[in-house]
Formats: sequence, C-alpha cells, structure tokens
Amino acid sequence: MLADLERTYLKDKDSLDDKQKKNINHRIKNKLKLINDVLDDVKLILENYPEELVKEHISNNTVSSAAAVLERVLQILDPWAIGYDEEKVPRAFRVWGSAIPACAPGKCTIDSASYTASEEEINLHERLKEHLNKIRLNVDPCIPDPVCRDPEYSRAQMDRLRQTTQRPFSMSFNAYLDETGVSESGWVLREPIMIDIGQLQWMRWKPRGLKECMRLPPLLKEKKIPVQWTTVGSISNSSTPEEIEKFNGTLQKQNGRPKLTEKELAELNERIKKIPRSEEDSP
Repeated sequence: MLADLERTYLKDKDSLDDKQKKNINHRIKNKLKLINDVLDDVKLILENYPEELVKEHISNNTVSSAAAVLERVLQILDPWAIGYDEEKVPRAFRVWGSAIPACAPGKCTIDSASYTASEEEINLHERLKEHLNKIRLNVDPCIPDPVCRDPEYSRAQMDRLRQTTQRPFSMSFNAYLDETGVSESGWVLREPIMIDIGQLQWMRWKPRGLKECMRLPPLLKEKKIPVQWTTVGSISNSSTPEEIEKFNGTLQKQNGRPKLTEKELAELNERIKKIPRSEEDSP
C-alpha cells in the first residue's frame, strides 16, 4: 500500500520540510480510501487460504499490529459503549475523569453522559462485544475454548506440550472430576465433570496451578449516607419533584428537633468518611 519513501516520511514526520510535508500529505490523502479495501483483502485471505500456509507468514508481531490498528481506529471513531437504562431503552454511555479546579493534586472527579443509541451504534457495539468475547480466551486463563472439542484435540494439545523446546520448562495436563457420593465402604466416588455445551460460551473455570483468574476492575459508585444515619438526606439537580417535596417536608420536621452535638456530628462525619466506594473497599 505504501511506497518506501512514504514509509520513511511517515516514520519521521517532524523532520520534514514544508515541501516534503505537502508531498506526503498529497500521497497519503489519495491512499486513505484504500484502507477498507486492504483490510477486506487481508480478511479474505485469512478466511480462505490454508492455515498451514498462512501460519508461515504471521507472528506475534502480526497480532500486535492488528491490535494497534483496531485501537487507533476506535480512538478516531470514538464509539460510545451501549447499555440499557431502567426503561430497557438502549443508550450510548461514556464515563470519564475530569480534573476540575477543586481537585487536589493527583485527584480526579467523575463525569458521565448518555443519549439514545442509533441502530448503527447498537450494531457496532454488538460486533465489538462479539470480538471481545472471541479474544478473551487468549487473554484470561480462566476463559474456556467455547467449542466442545473431540478427544483428538486433547491429544493434539498434549503433543504441543511435548514439542515445546523452551527451557526451563514444566507442563501439566488435567482433567476434572466431581465427587458424586460415597460408597458403602466409605470411598469417595468420582465421575468426569459434565456441563451443558452452551455453558462454554459464558462460564469461567480456574485451571489447576493458576493462582487467580484475571480480575475485573472494581465497580465504583457514589457514596450515599444510609437513611438511618440522618433524617434530612439530600437533593440534587436530578432529583424528582416527589424527592424534592419529601426533602422539604423532612427538613421542616428537622427544624423542630435539637441539633446534633459537636461530638455526635464528629462521630457521624467520621463514619461517613469510611463509607466504601466499591465492594472491594468494604471492611
């Protein structure tokens, strides 16, 4: 797709003079329309050419390049993730950190936005989810191959282990058994684990020898004061008319009650500081 001169120019754009920049911009502008065609051709070759022949010409570097291309395309298009609101309507969501002036050094607040998703956005989201599910087994050691293989596949994996030349090297090959009961003599009875084939599409399984599965990022949330800790509560710009009315009624009742003592206020605010932001923060 690119000539040698074009590759040289693109790899060292900062050193180009005005004439060279104009030249490379003209050249690349004419080739941008080829991006989809080139990628379609690569896809066509990989899907229809014998794997044993393709394998001679691809490597881990191919994976890195393909991943970098996808990452950069997503950065440019910037699609938002699709989720469902409380009325089960699909919406596009984005959450980001925001360094507002009130932030202390090293701190960041959180903003989010959403809007009703289009059919095109929903379709792209489903395709990206499909892609993520397909590559998870190559990243998370607890994700099984979604295909129920025949015994020949297991033998092929054992051969692959034996042929590994990396040193130092250790290997293991495990099958799994359920303990299904106890015999009259007190022996534990075991049988091969049986699961529905469909479970392979979504389950996780921790293989022997693995310390822990890949951990998901914690789901953080706003801190909310438990109702029983205070009688007033709070309202915000997103509060419903009913919530505002209830708040005003509670506030009127509160005005007739004695105020918290300095000690009670200090104790309550100390407890509020310790409210966890996620389940992982819980004591």
